Amino acid sequence: MQNLILIEIYPTNCKLYKGLADYYLIDFYKSQLTIYKENKKIQGNLNFYLGNLYLETDKKLAKKYFRNAKKVFKKVYEKDHDVFRVIDSVLE
Repeated sequence: MQNLILIEIYPTNCKLYKGLADYYLIDFYKSQLTIYKENKKIQGNLNFYLGNLYLETDKKLAKKYFRNAKKVFKKVYEKDHDVFRVIDSVLE
């Protein structure tokens, strides 16, 4: 409810909308991690998405999620898959 009040107070602040969207996406993706714990491809994607969402605000946490994604994707994809190149570039 407080988030809606912020939007009413600052309706032209686009950063507020992005911040709220990221907040709700993070919660949603984390909730999905427990639902899809047996599906490695979905687990990898959710960790990858969480890593992306945290890149701007918490690089340490972002890297944790990218490392998790890489670990899971190793069980799903061949080692030359493009996802590893992307993850490795973030982890450098």
